[in-house]
Amino acid sequence: MALMLILGIIVTLILIALFVWLIIVMYQEGPKPQDFTIVDNFMPQFTDGFSQGILLEVLPGEKRSGYLFVPKDIDYYGRKKQKKSDRAENQLIYVDKRKVISFPRGTFSSERNRLWLLPPNPEDLPEELKSTKLGEAIMKMIEDINKNKTEVEVIREGADRVRDIYSRMGDGEISEAELGRLDKMHDILSKQSMKVEERKTNLGPPSLGQI
Repeated sequence: MALMLILGIIVTLILIALFVWLIIVMYQEGPKPQDFTIVDNFMPQFTDGFSQGILLEVLPGEKRSGYLFVPKDIDYYGRKKQKKSDRAENQLIYVDKRKVISFPRGTFSSERNRLWLLPPNPEDLPEELKSTKLGEAIMKMIEDINKNKTEVEVIREGADRVRDIYSRMGDGEISEAELGRLDKMHDILSKQSMKVEERKTNLGPPSLGQI
C-alpha cells in the first residue's frame, strides 16, 4: 500500500513537471521582430512573390540597406493543397535608401510602424500594379526621387568645376571673361540647388487624394 502511494506521488510530480514544461514551451518568447514593423515590398519578384511581412532586421549599407522580413501574405490553403510547409522562408531584399518610405506609428497604422520598399525604377513595379491608381502614384514618386538624384549629381559635378576654376583663378590662369562666366554658373547652380531642396521637402508618400 505504501509503495503504491509513493508511486502515485512520483507519477503526480512527473505529470505536474511535464505540464509546467509544456506551458513554458508554448508561451516562451522567441526572437522578436524589430518593433513589429510592417514591410510592404513592391518588388515581390525578388522575394519569392511575397509582398508583405514583419521586419526582422535591417542590414545597413552605404547606399542600400538589406531588409529581412517574415512573409505574412501566405496562401495557407494553397500550400496545404500543394503539400508545402505552412512556414515560408524569411526574405531578404536590398533597397536604395532613398526608396524606403517610412510611415511612423500613428500615420498609417495606430499601432505599427510601416515601411514601403520601392524598386529602383518605375518599370520594375509588378505589371498588374502599374495600371492601378496606387501604382501610378508610386511610379510618379519613384520618378521624382530619381530626378532629384540626377539633379544633385549634376549640381555636385558643377560645384567641382567651380572649385577647379577658383583654383585656376588663384594661380592667375583665368581671365576676366571667364570670371564673368563663373559668376553666372554660380547663380544657376544656386537656383538649381534651392529647387532640389524644395522638391525634397515636398516629396513624400502620396496623399489619399492621389491614391
